[in-house]
Amino acid sequence: MARKLTLLVLLTALLPAVALAKGGQPKQDVCHLDKDSGTFSIINVAAPAVPAHLAHGDHLPITFWADNDGDGFGAGPAMMGCVVPPGFVENDDDCDDTNAAVHPGATEVCNGVDDDCDGEIDEGLTFDDDGDGFTSTGSCEGSADDCDDTNAAVHPGAAEVCNGVDDDCDGATDEGGVCANKVVFLSSQLFDGNFGAGQEVLGHLAADQRCQDLATAASLSGTFKAWLSGRVDTGAGPLPHGVVDRFTQNPGPYVLVNGTQVADNWADLTDGTLDHAIDRTEANLPLADGAEERVWTNTTTAALAWDNSTNCALGPTPDNSPGIHTWSCGSPVGSPGDCQFQSGKFGLATSTTSSWTGTSSSNINCTNTFHLYCFEQ
Repeated sequence: MARKLTLLVLLTALLPAVALAKGGQPKQDVCHLDKDSGTFSIINVAAPAVPAHLAHGDHLPITFWADNDGDGFGAGPAMMGCVVPPGFVENDDDCDDTNAAVHPGATEVCNGVDDDCDGEIDEGLTFDDDGDGFTSTGSCEGSADDCDDTNAAVHPGAAEVCNGVDDDCDGATDEGGVCANKVVFLSSQLFDGNFGAGQEVLGHLAADQRCQDLATAASLSGTFKAWLSGRVDTGAGPLPHGVVDRFTQNPGPYVLVNGTQVADNWADLTDGTLDHAIDRTEANLPLADGAEERVWTNTTTAALAWDNSTNCALGPTPDNSPGIHTWSCGSPVGSPGDCQFQSGKFGLATSTTSSWTGTSSSNINCTNTFHLYCFEQ
């Protein structure tokens, strides 16, 4: 029976719905119900007789279209028959019959597709993924002006804070003086490399205390640390104790005591050059002509520690147990070492190039007395 029905459907797709009978009388196709078998067949009857057929259970042929994606909407060439076979529907409203998610009435989503088959793409969409009440820009029509829809703290009208982010979506970052300046100075005192000899203190931490003492004596508020790097060897390899590991990386400017800017921010400070040399002391005094300009650093322009063999370190103890590779001319757990046979990296307080913090060749005996760079945290 299904085979007979399919053949009937395909044949009737080729037949005209209305024809002319002999003598010019119009005739029309009608789906006639065989009450004995319960099946329909198409017959061609005179037009005046059509109402009588329709009144007794017959009906006009049905037009239908293929629904290839099964979403209830069809497309492609029209076909006619007495029943709609499986896989066909009585409409051709689908604008993509290969995608079941695309059809009239579907939800429009931001995908560059006309999901609801209304002739428009991504219309009327707004997105607020972070729930801050502001929608983001995208490919999608109807979007608004959130410049970061993944962060609820970032949106038009938000308070600008010092974080390197355009919090209020106005195209500017950290504007309005929200970033506090961090003070930098050149130590007025000179120190040899024996910052931590014979102490249970890492040398660069002892140097931090020297900076803090100078800042406190000059009535500078805040916490200060020395631009000095060291490493600790645990036996499993050296652990980094570079400036980048120890410092607060300020998103705002670094300035001398007199307000002269040294760098825009941490990124600018560590890009290899300075806006101005770090050449004024905690008391706001300039480096005198001919005065010592070298500064203990052991720190690269990227704020990393130089190789631990050249930083005034004592090294492993005689029994090969882990030792301190840091700014110290003596062992923190034993007797003092001899600075005469140790060396360290230095920079130049008059320089704004990479030599401000030292170069690979700037290495000298640790018995020398040099400055420290001191940075507010």
